[in-house]
Amino acid sequence: MIRKQTAEGKQQKSVVQRIVRLGVFLSCALLPAVCCLADIFPRSGSETGGDVITISGLNACSPCVAPSVRFGGVASQKVSVVSSGTLQVITPPHVPGAVNITIEPSSFGSVSVPFTYTTSGTLLKDNFERVLIPLSLGAKQFPGAYFSLWASELWIYNSNPWNSEILFGNPDSNAGSRPVIAAGETRNASYVGSSQQAFGLLVWVQRGSSRGINFSLQIRDISRAKIQSGTEMPIVRESEFKDTIDLLNVPIDPGISRTALRIFNLDATGQVPVHIVITRAGGGEVLVDDSSVLLLVAGFGGTVQTFAHFVSLDDLFLRYPQLAGAGPVEISISTAGSEKIWAFAAVTNNNTQLITTVFPH
Repeated sequence: MIRKQTAEGKQQKSVVQRIVRLGVFLSCALLPAVCCLADIFPRSGSETGGDVITISGLNACSPCVAPSVRFGGVASQKVSVVSSGTLQVITPPHVPGAVNITIEPSSFGSVSVPFTYTTSGTLLKDNFERVLIPLSLGAKQFPGAYFSLWASELWIYNSNPWNSEILFGNPDSNAGSRPVIAAGETRNASYVGSSQQAFGLLVWVQRGSSRGINFSLQIRDISRAKIQSGTEMPIVRESEFKDTIDLLNVPIDPGISRTALRIFNLDATGQVPVHIVITRAGGGEVLVDDSSVLLLVAGFGGTVQTFAHFVSLDDLFLRYPQLAGAGPVEISISTAGSEKIWAFAAVTNNNTQLITTVFPH
């Protein structure tokens, strides 16, 4: 008898579940705004506002007119339709805490998770990835050896299908002053030269957008008119920093060129010693074993760290005369602690001022 009642109960429960599923299906078909529970990224931002978030998974719209989006009752002043079903919104200021996001008209759908406002300046590392621009002369001109005069040019292309926020040298919390690179936009960003720093500018790119942001940085000797093209310089993302960096086949020939070594770190709060070991390429003979080099604080600006710590050994041969006649060498750089670093060598021809770069592969 008990077994029979249990079987009947299971049958009744199964019928109820089918009815419920049918009701949900019908309500979704008839009332898509109720069933469309969208997601957001990132799910938190600063109390000062100005953060760019993406709301995806909304109901399709055609034609698409940007709706009103409110954060805890406060309306965003900028809402863009990225594609049918996806919005990009700049957050308005709000006191810290979790808030609900509402979308009007409701035919777009509703957001499935709350958005959290936190104290200013605590979310950069959560929501942005740092990208190193190792040479940041920008629109400035920089004198070099042999009466050369250098300038650089930085271009940015956003291949993402959405707008992406990028924080340069001196951002503030006002949304109107934070650069937003539109989807498909190519921008000449030589204005980063306002930093007046030769090396180690940091750029903060929204996580989720970082891989779709393409950079092109070139440096050229503008004092030699015949040289029209510049040398392409590497742009390094935070994830590419390591605890040990190895540079292979670095030329050392003081009669023909100058070889500079530049080492960068993102997080050190003071002077950080680095260990440099230089060996003859292919032979393994140790020519240099130096632990006296210090990464220095290059500077800070605005509300975020804008310059990487770096050290520039401008001529390896002058610093380490024992490299005379060594030919190509291998350079290994590491730190004693957990700091992650990145480095590259720049080999400049004394006659033409053409630069060859050697960096980790």
